[in-house]
Amino acid sequence: MILPAARILKQKPSIWVEINHAVAKYKPVNLGQGFPDILPKQHVLESLTMLGKPDVSPFLHQYTRSMGHPRLVNVLSKLYTSFLRCDRKLYGESGSLQVDSFGPDREIDPLKEVIITVGAYGSLFTAISALVNPD
Repeated sequence: MILPAARILKQKPSIWVEINHAVAKYKPVNLGQGFPDILPKQHVLESLTMLGKPDVSPFLHQYTRSMGHPRLVNVLSKLYTSFLRCDRKLYGESGSLQVDSFGPDREIDPLKEVIITVGAYGSLFTAISALVNPD
Protein backbone atom coordinates (compact mmCIF):
# COMPACT_ATOMS: atom_id res chain seq x y z
CA MET A 1 0.00 0.00 0.00
CA ILE A 2 1.37 3.42 -0.96
CA LEU A 3 1.14 5.96 1.86
CA PRO A 4 1.12 9.73 1.43
CA ALA A 5 4.19 11.76 2.35
CA ALA A 6 4.79 12.01 6.12
CA ARG A 7 4.14 15.76 6.14
CA ILE A 8 0.69 15.17 4.66
CA LEU A 9 -0.23 12.62 7.35
CA LYS A 10 0.38 15.24 10.06
CA GLN A 11 -2.07 17.72 8.54
CA LYS A 12 -5.45 18.24 10.13
CA PRO A 13 -8.44 17.83 7.82
CA SER A 14 -9.46 20.91 5.88
CA ILE A 15 -12.09 23.13 7.48
CA TRP A 16 -14.28 22.18 4.53
CA VAL A 17 -14.47 18.59 5.79
CA GLU A 18 -16.01 19.86 9.03
CA ILE A 19 -18.33 22.21 7.16
CA ASN A 20 -19.49 19.43 4.83
CA HIS A 21 -20.32 17.23 7.85
CA ALA A 22 -22.35 20.08 9.37
CA VAL A 23 -24.14 20.66 6.05
CA ALA A 24 -25.03 16.96 5.80
CA LYS A 25 -26.30 16.95 9.40
CA TYR A 26 -28.25 20.22 9.54
CA LYS A 27 -29.18 20.69 5.84
CA PRO A 28 -28.95 24.51 5.82
CA VAL A 29 -30.11 26.73 2.98
CA ASN A 30 -27.08 27.62 0.86
CA LEU A 31 -26.99 31.37 0.30
CA GLY A 32 -23.34 31.40 -0.74
CA GLN A 33 -23.62 30.05 -4.25
CA GLY A 34 -25.99 30.73 -7.08
CA PHE A 35 -28.47 28.17 -8.26
CA PRO A 36 -30.11 29.91 -11.21
CA ASP A 37 -33.75 29.25 -11.95
CA ILE A 38 -33.62 30.87 -15.40
CA LEU A 39 -32.45 29.46 -18.71
CA PRO A 40 -29.13 30.56 -20.21
CA LYS A 41 -29.20 33.07 -23.07
CA GLN A 42 -30.01 31.60 -26.48
CA HIS A 43 -26.46 32.09 -27.82
CA VAL A 44 -25.09 30.01 -24.92
CA LEU A 45 -27.50 27.18 -25.65
CA GLU A 46 -26.61 27.32 -29.35
CA SER A 47 -22.88 27.20 -28.56
CA LEU A 48 -23.34 24.18 -26.30
CA THR A 49 -25.42 22.46 -28.98
CA MET A 50 -22.72 23.17 -31.58
CA LEU A 51 -20.07 21.45 -29.43
CA GLY A 52 -21.94 18.17 -29.63
CA LYS A 53 -22.03 18.03 -33.43
CA PRO A 54 -19.82 15.40 -35.11
CA ASP A 55 -18.01 17.87 -37.40
CA VAL A 56 -16.59 19.89 -34.46
CA SER A 57 -12.86 19.61 -33.77
CA PRO A 58 -12.13 16.62 -31.52
CA PHE A 59 -9.62 18.80 -29.64
CA LEU A 60 -12.57 20.55 -27.95
CA HIS A 61 -13.30 17.26 -26.17
CA GLN A 62 -9.80 16.55 -24.85
CA TYR A 63 -8.02 17.26 -21.62
CA THR A 64 -5.54 20.09 -21.85
CA ARG A 65 -2.10 20.13 -20.28
CA SER A 66 -2.35 19.90 -16.50
CA MET A 67 -0.64 23.26 -15.95
CA GLY A 68 -3.21 25.13 -18.06
CA HIS A 69 -4.37 25.45 -21.65
CA PRO A 70 -1.58 26.88 -23.85
CA ARG A 71 -3.71 29.81 -25.07
CA LEU A 72 -4.60 30.75 -21.50
CA VAL A 73 -1.04 30.59 -20.11
CA ASN A 74 0.23 32.58 -23.11
CA VAL A 75 -2.30 35.36 -22.51
CA LEU A 76 -1.47 35.45 -18.78
CA SER A 77 2.24 35.54 -19.59
CA LYS A 78 1.79 38.58 -21.81
CA LEU A 79 -0.41 40.32 -19.24
CA TYR A 80 1.92 39.80 -16.27
CA THR A 81 5.14 40.39 -18.22
CA SER A 82 4.25 44.07 -18.36
CA PHE A 83 4.01 44.17 -14.54
CA LEU A 84 7.48 42.68 -14.09
CA ARG A 85 9.20 45.11 -16.42
CA CYS A 86 10.78 48.01 -14.63
CA ASP A 87 13.65 50.41 -15.18
CA ARG A 88 16.47 49.57 -12.76
CA LYS A 89 17.77 53.13 -13.06
CA LEU A 90 14.50 54.40 -11.56
CA TYR A 91 13.80 51.69 -9.02
CA GLY A 92 17.29 50.42 -8.22
CA GLU A 93 18.45 46.86 -7.75
CA SER A 94 16.69 44.48 -5.42
CA GLY A 95 18.96 42.61 -3.06
CA SER A 96 16.46 39.88 -2.23
CA LEU A 97 15.37 38.91 -5.75
CA GLN A 98 17.24 37.21 -8.53
CA VAL A 99 18.89 39.60 -10.96
CA ASP A 100 16.56 38.58 -13.78
CA SER A 101 13.30 38.72 -11.75
CA PHE A 102 12.56 42.29 -12.83
CA GLY A 103 13.87 44.46 -15.62
CA PRO A 104 13.04 46.12 -18.91
CA ASP A 105 13.57 42.91 -20.91
CA ARG A 106 11.91 40.47 -18.49
CA GLU A 107 9.62 37.96 -20.23
CA ILE A 108 7.52 35.38 -18.40
CA ASP A 109 7.86 31.94 -19.98
CA PRO A 110 4.24 30.75 -20.29
CA LEU A 111 5.16 27.05 -20.32
CA LYS A 112 7.57 27.17 -17.36
CA GLU A 113 6.44 30.08 -15.17
CA VAL A 114 2.62 30.07 -15.39
CA ILE A 115 0.43 27.42 -13.81
CA ILE A 116 -3.35 27.17 -13.67
CA THR A 117 -4.67 25.52 -10.53
CA VAL A 118 -7.97 24.24 -9.21
CA GLY A 119 -8.92 27.36 -7.31
CA ALA A 120 -7.25 29.40 -4.59
CA TYR A 121 -7.07 26.53 -2.10
CA GLY A 122 -5.33 24.34 -4.67
CA SER A 123 -2.89 27.07 -5.67
CA LEU A 124 -1.95 27.81 -2.05
CA PHE A 125 -1.38 24.12 -1.37
CA THR A 126 0.71 23.76 -4.53
CA ALA A 127 2.85 26.83 -3.78
CA ILE A 128 3.44 25.94 -0.13
CA SER A 129 4.20 22.29 -0.92
CA ALA A 130 6.65 23.34 -3.61
CA LEU A 131 8.50 25.91 -1.50
CA VAL A 132 8.33 24.80 2.14
CA ASN A 133 10.73 22.08 3.18
CA PRO A 134 9.85 20.63 6.60
CA ASP A 135 13.38 19.34 7.20
